[in-house]
Amino acid sequence: GSSSLSPGGGAVRRMHRPSPDDFRLGPASAREPAVLTGLDLGPAPWLWSPLHLAAMPAVAASPISVHVSSSRHLDFVRKNFQFRNMLFGELLDHLIAEAEGSGSNDNGCGGGSNNGSGGNDGGSGGGGGGDGDGDGAGKKWYYLRSIGRNPRKEPSHAMDQFPDLAKELTLPADILWGGSNSGSGASSGSGGGRGGSGGTSAGAEVGATGAHKEEDQDNDSRYFSSVLRCSSGGLRLWTHYDAMDNALVQLHGEKRVLLFPPHAAAGLYLDGSSSPVVGPAVDGEGRCWPAEFPAYERARRSALEVVLQPGDVLFIPALWAHHVEALHGPSVAVNVFFRELPKSSYPAKDLYGNADPTAAARALEACVGAARDLATLPRDHRVFYGGIAAARLLRDLRIEEDIRGDGGLTAVAGGAMGARGLAGADAAAAATGSDGGGGGGGGSGGI
Repeated sequence: GSSSLSPGGGAVRRMHRPSPDDFRLGPASAREPAVLTGLDLGPAPWLWSPLHLAAMPAVAASPISVHVSSSRHLDFVRKNFQFRNMLFGELLDHLIAEAEGSGSNDNGCGGGSNNGSGGNDGGSGGGGGGDGDGDGAGKKWYYLRSIGRNPRKEPSHAMDQFPDLAKELTLPADILWGGSNSGSGASSGSGGGRGGSGGTSAGAEVGATGAHKEEDQDNDSRYFSSVLRCSSGGLRLWTHYDAMDNALVQLHGEKRVLLFPPHAAAGLYLDGSSSPVVGPAVDGEGRCWPAEFPAYERARRSALEVVLQPGDVLFIPALWAHHVEALHGPSVAVNVFFRELPKSSYPAKDLYGNADPTAAARALEACVGAARDLATLPRDHRVFYGGIAAARLLRDLRIEEDIRGDGGLTAVAGGAMGARGLAGADAAAAATGSDGGGGGGGGSGGI
């Protein structure tokens, strides 16, 4: 693998064959991304081309729901994609044609009116169409994010859902969350634990060994979901954050990842868990930064950047927003979500690992309500009481330096956080004859 330095950012840490303690005391404790290399993942990094996956009859015959777009810049906020139900083999045929250079980005799916399974990635079918970025007429870009067997009730457990793939991939549970590794890397269904060697029979070893097994079971409960991801070459996924820790295991093709630290969140203009900044504006190409999102340039300059190759495992801590691009051809990867906080801290109905912890969701809702109340007052009152409220929040949480140091207060004052989340506040201000509304955040969505 290789890494590069982003403007104003730093290099992503790389760790070769870390021990569980190396990882736990290093990036996991520091809450910083890291690329783990040299891990025993099984043969998948050498085998998992689209052609190899298509040769597995059970895999090719599996029904899936795929994002299909006329633009390579997928946009969750504006929904410039549609969901299409197909067999996995059909998607793999498209990716194989891409890899062979035969113009696979065709209009074989016709832009489709199929809205897919209705539950994938928390969204419904959106309007297609390009976004003026020069994508060729008739081209289609494909993106699979596997979902649960019952997508409205359970998260994805890719290693259970595709057992033939599980035979070739071992997920490093012992390093990432202190869980028990199995030979196949399979998870134990919707129960959330890791399968394989973690279970013991009644009357098994006692004493220190028994305590160790109990600890393994506790660590296994940190596992949340495993997700299979396949995409067209060149496809870029909207910037978003996840509320759980995440390990991205790259298995075929190269992938470029931008990583935004938590203190940069105000400049991402998050709508739920997703940013509306997409396309060339993500990198400020041609020094053209999006005028409608003035705080974004500062956030982008704080981002880290890394390029992953097959066999690399990228640890993405919770709340580090990320933007992903498949380079040079189709990409295949698996990512695993695991809990940083106790299981009880998260909402029970989260299906994608992006629902905010319950306490955080309550706090964000309270902020939205406070902004709506203040929006009914004249501007000088909003400036006075809004300023007091913001300062009190920063002071009581003892995060003044973290936020002020990154220009976050300016971004928040400009409405960066939850740019669309306070439509009600703006409406309330208009109804009372006052001008404008404040910023705020809330909710979760995306992937």
